[in-house]
Amino acid sequence: LRAPWCGLTLADLQSLIGSDYSSAVWDLMQDESRMASMPADGRGRAQLDRVKPVIGDAIAQRGRLSMRRWIEGTWIRLGGPACVEDRTSLEDAGAFLDLLEESSAGADLQDAQRFLEDVAGLYAKPDVEADESIQLLTIHKAKGLEFDTVIVPAIGKVPRSEESSLLLWL
Repeated sequence: LRAPWCGLTLADLQSLIGSDYSSAVWDLMQDESRMASMPADGRGRAQLDRVKPVIGDAIAQRGRLSMRRWIEGTWIRLGGPACVEDRTSLEDAGAFLDLLEESSAGADLQDAQRFLEDVAGLYAKPDVEADESIQLLTIHKAKGLEFDTVIVPAIGKVPRSEESSLLLWL
């Protein structure tokens, strides 16, 4: 619900959920009084009126389609492909959907724990539109990408001793 196709903020979700941690968010979304308690800017910005029927249809279709067709179809109807930044991100989504297909048997996962482990092992692909030139990235942005050579300037440099410690142990 925080994704671009819906646009809720954490504050919007908090006002929707309140202190009810046992109910499904979907059920809370059906409660008009809870929806009315959301801040006006959240109700105006968020596209819940468009998202709710899509999610409702997806819930009704659960078990009737293969896991991949169910998830991918819902993602497409929500506008997921239109929210990706570039072709590489679309291929990354395809890699996830391929893994989902390999890991499912009909409408369910064969082994949920194994699937989570496999998802943790997925890595983003390098930019498919990049040429052979140098790519300058932050370590965070480059995480999971595989390059033949990576240069991290000053990685072996000894820090200055006059700098204060990050943590002070008492």
